[in-house]
Amino acid sequence: LNACLFGLGTCLFVYYHYNAADISPAMKADGIFPLFAAQKLPTGLAGVVVAALMAATMSTLSSALNSVSNIAVEDYVRRFKQELTDHQALLWGKGLTVALGVIGTGLSLWLARSNATSIWDMIMVIMGVVFSPMGSMFLLGVLTTRVHTGGIVAGFAAGISVTLYCKYNLTLHPFFFGMLGLIPSVVVAYVVSLIFPRRTPRDLTGLTVFSLPPKADGE
Repeated sequence: LNACLFGLGTCLFVYYHYNAADISPAMKADGIFPLFAAQKLPTGLAGVVVAALMAATMSTLSSALNSVSNIAVEDYVRRFKQELTDHQALLWGKGLTVALGVIGTGLSLWLARSNATSIWDMIMVIMGVVFSPMGSMFLLGVLTTRVHTGGIVAGFAAGISVTLYCKYNLTLHPFFFGMLGLIPSVVVAYVVSLIFPRRTPRDLTGLTVFSLPPKADGE
């Protein structure tokens, strides 16, 4: 999917490189594809492309909203309201979905009015700040037996700090932020866990690559 998106972006870049008069220099990068569809494609095909964009956006947002509200209800609301019934949990989920939708709509309007040149670049930075340290947690949890909670927290702080420092002090392509967030998180979490080991050992059988259960016959 990403290869198709990047290939489409490359084709649009080449087209407008040789047809620069067809586009405004002040236009944001995120609006180039809809502009091309509206101006250059036949009327019926342009409508299909715009409808496909809207359908893809709605399907992605609906699944994300549903997942976040479900996690919030199961991991947080039920934890503090253990007597919660299924009907009440459903109402909580619906309310959270509406609230998240309103917040997302507000952020979208803010981004549309901001000076950000590309939402994609902003997403890459956010992934470097948030999701790369989170990925280090799963990576270390599977590949090591030494890392503990304190090390993970220190790794999170290091990854976020390095990414934010590079964001505001260096000129880097957004693709680098994922690596910038992951590497410091992994290194700091492991070093902290090595210097301050866990006091009480835990049974990690079957949880890491070093103690995987044997495969059943025929697998």
